Amino acid sequence: MDAFAREQRFLMNAADRKGRELDALLTDRAWGRALELGTYLGYTALRLGERCAEVHTVETDRSHADAAERVLAHAGLSGRVRVHRGALGQVIGALPGAFELVFIDHAKDAYLPDLVLLEDAGMLAEGAVVIADNTGLFAEDLAGYLARVRGPGWSSRTVTAHMEYRPDLHDEMEISVRLPSARR
Repeated sequence: MDAFAREQRFLMNAADRKGRELDALLTDRAWGRALELGTYLGYTALRLGERCAEVHTVETDRSHADAAERVLAHAGLSGRVRVHRGALGQVIGALPGAFELVFIDHAKDAYLPDLVLLEDAGMLAEGAVVIADNTGLFAEDLAGYLARVRGPGWSSRTVTAHMEYRPDLHDEMEISVRLPSARR
C-alpha cells in the first residue's frame, strides 16, 4: 500500500512517521480491544489488527468498508478486525463495551462529537489511549477536540510529522490518555 501511494496515487493512510509512532505505541504493551473511526482502505486497521486482540473499525463509505474487508481478509485478519458500516452514532449499539485504544481519522467535524459520544456511553476504558490523526493540518477545524483532550481529565502529547507521502505538508497526531479519575 505504501509503494502504491508513493508511486501511483495518494492514499489517506497514517503512514511514514505517524505509522512508526503508532507501531511503537502498539508494541509498548499487550492491547485488548481497539476502535478505529475512519477505515478508508484498512491500512491502520491492519496495523491495529496485528497487535490488538480485537479491533472494531467504523466506516461511513460503503465502498471503502468493502475494500477494507477485502484487504483485511487478504492479510488473514478477518477474524480479529470487524468492519462496521455507518457513522459511530448509528453503530454504537453493535460495539462490545469499553476500548483501551481508539484511533480517530475520519470526518474532522466528527472528532469531538464522537469522542464525547464514546465518553458518555462509557466506552473508554480507564487509561484509554486516543490517537487523533491530522491534528496539525486541520488544527483550526479540530480546535474544540484539541481543547477537550488537552484539558482536565486528559494527558496529551503532540507528535509532529508530515502528511503521509507528502513531506512538504506539515501535520501532527495528538496522542491522549484518559486519566483514570476522569468522570464527565
